[in-house]
Amino acid sequence: MVSTQQGVPAGQLPSCVPISRSSARLTVDPSRYAVPRETSSLRGVTFQGIPIRALEFYEGLEADNSRTYWTRQQGVYNDSVRAPLQAIADAVEAEFGTAKLFRPHRDVRFSADKSPYKTHQGLVVGKPPGLGYYVQISADGLAVGGGFHATSPAQTAAWRAAVDAPGTGGEIARLVTAATAAGAEVRGDQVKTAPRGYAVDHPRIELIRRHELMLIEQLGAPDWLETPAAVDEIADRWRRLSPLITMLDAILSAVPPPTGHHAPTTRVR
Repeated sequence: MVSTQQGVPAGQLPSCVPISRSSARLTVDPSRYAVPRETSSLRGVTFQGIPIRALEFYEGLEADNSRTYWTRQQGVYNDSVRAPLQAIADAVEAEFGTAKLFRPHRDVRFSADKSPYKTHQGLVVGKPPGLGYYVQISADGLAVGGGFHATSPAQTAAWRAAVDAPGTGGEIARLVTAATAAGAEVRGDQVKTAPRGYAVDHPRIELIRRHELMLIEQLGAPDWLETPAAVDEIADRWRRLSPLITMLDAILSAVPPPTGHHAPTTRVR
């Protein structure tokens, strides 16, 4: 179990506040955070929860995605977003592996949208490239989950072959169904029709069509978000997904990733 100062046992899930707390959003006054506060170090910080101020920060960024806003709010980002997520990364490392925080800047080189910053902050605990557990903070609140993004045609082919096989395919379908029953949503890209070589009436055609499978629980702002118990809540959800992630690891790690691949940084939706 991941330890916190005031953690709760894994599996004990406190009730959440109504989802409208995040979906209705929060009223942000940027002048509240006009003077940035510096954090001396992102590592070694004891996790105390994810402040609601983090959600407010991203609501403000959605309204004003500019370098001026970011510079003015840099201290809020450091203290309320990056430091708590780094503390989560440190807390889960022993059980799940090394976690990576994505860069806050967007790659705008080939995009018509030149907004400089991502309107969310993600953290991934990776296995093979494209596979792992995920946490995201945005104006919509906390999202937790895991899954994979195929990094090559060979990985897509390996995934589809595994889903097609009665043994592994049946188990994958069972694990996905269990995850959705526990509150996760199935997300990710897929082709519109049955891939070549697969029948349109295949019993698992919805999974075969995918080259990206993310199981994401959008939690909003639960009442434990600002407490040390949040890291246990996140870890507990990852544990539920671990049998599926282990299967995906075996399937995808057998296929070499393309040279120079970088994990995708697309926002979970």
